[in-house]
Amino acid sequence: MNENKVFLISYAQGDENELETIEAILETASYKTIRQVWNYNDGDDFADNIKESLKINNAEYFIAVLSDNYVNLLNRQSKLLFAFRKYAKEEDSPLVFIKTAEVELDQLTELNISYINLYKFSKFEDKERLLLERFTDKKDFFVSYTGKDTQWAKWIAGTLEKAGYTTIIQSWDFQAGGSFVNDMHKALMNSKRFIAVLSENYLASLYCQAEWTSAFTKDPNAEKALFIPVRIENVTPQGLLAPIVYIDLYGIDKSDEEKAQKRLLDGVSLKDRPRNITGFPGTKRPRFPGELPLNNLPHARNPYFTGRADNLDLIYRNFQSGDMVSLVQSECVDCLQGFGTEEKNNIRKCKRKRYY
Repeated sequence: MNENKVFLISYAQGDENELETIEAILETASYKTIRQVWNYNDGDDFADNIKESLKINNAEYFIAVLSDNYVNLLNRQSKLLFAFRKYAKEEDSPLVFIKTAEVELDQLTELNISYINLYKFSKFEDKERLLLERFTDKKDFFVSYTGKDTQWAKWIAGTLEKAGYTTIIQSWDFQAGGSFVNDMHKALMNSKRFIAVLSENYLASLYCQAEWTSAFTKDPNAEKALFIPVRIENVTPQGLLAPIVYIDLYGIDKSDEEKAQKRLLDGVSLKDRPRNITGFPGTKRPRFPGELPLNNLPHARNPYFTGRADNLDLIYRNFQSGDMVSLVQSECVDCLQGFGTEEKNNIRKCKRKRYY
């Protein structure tokens, strides 16, 4: 997708260092760049042919590198300033203004132009992030995993794409013969959010650690949900990963894929979850003297009769099933057969106290 984007970069002589930085960033993301140096003497011709230059070079954007030198030329070229004013007003303007110095163009201030202020950053990676955020059609998720968890990673990516998201995953998007480090760098830069497939192998992998620590720095306080761990094994995240809420797919039976899909999609969704009201739980109040208990059972439970929880649960389920059940001395329910009369009576009392 990026290979088709071409940038025509206009700069002034003497600004080659800034130009090379911009070219390196764009070409790292597989964009094509074309230099167009601007001198004072050819300013008028160039002003008449901005769109023609874009058309001839099949370029999508016209980048003006705003340095002290460039602005000095602009201030002496009213025709080029007029062209910038004209094209900047267009809805799908091809013009992009990158400031490599703290300069101002008073003639363009009323147009509310959005500048890319590279001069505010000294580190290459900060300039890279700022520039690519402007031009890159980012994928929704980058799925980070170790080789032994490839099937899980493919399932996660496939589930997300089926739901309408876009993903980057090594198995599908990294080409054979390419540079793994470069591909990984571009994947991290060209994705909005990061999914870490948590397993013992993942947490032990130095390569995976490098990936998730790079992604972690974009949202260290987990305020934007940019870093999403997905647990697939019985592991407990430690250190920086410990406070981050993970999507837990561990323990879901293979036959219950629908449950896993729902848990994954609910976990990555940025929409508010339905705030459905539950039934009123109420508050227990003390009984007044002489008031009967709510179940109105006359017999007290034998406090020494314990260890029949399974039998009580089975009786309760039989009653809740809707089938006809009768508790008579001669028949009782199946689970009471084989017990003595006193024990049956105690079970009946415990059941009433437990469920009513």
